[in-house]
Amino acid sequence: MKVICDECNNEFEINCDMKLINNIEVTYFKCNECNKLYIICCVDEYIKKEQRRYKKLKNEGLKKICHKNITLHSNMLKKRMLKENAFKDL
Repeated sequence: MKVICDECNNEFEINCDMKLINNIEVTYFKCNECNKLYIICCVDEYIKKEQRRYKKLKNEGLKKICHKNITLHSNMLKKRMLKENAFKDL
């Protein structure tokens, strides 16, 4: 998939990488021109547990709630890690 960098307007193909930081799987990609970092998601043990639970759910209402909780938790992890400057080595 091609995207355009928010920083330098370079068009490039996404090449995702994953790195483990403090027991959190961080999936990300960078602009190949200016190296702007784009975080796709952050996954910890709580999210992995919720993903397993989500797969077993039959009720669509419960699935929506579970998906919302996973998204909120991932966003919270990302914000916390940004605040702690945890992505500096990516």
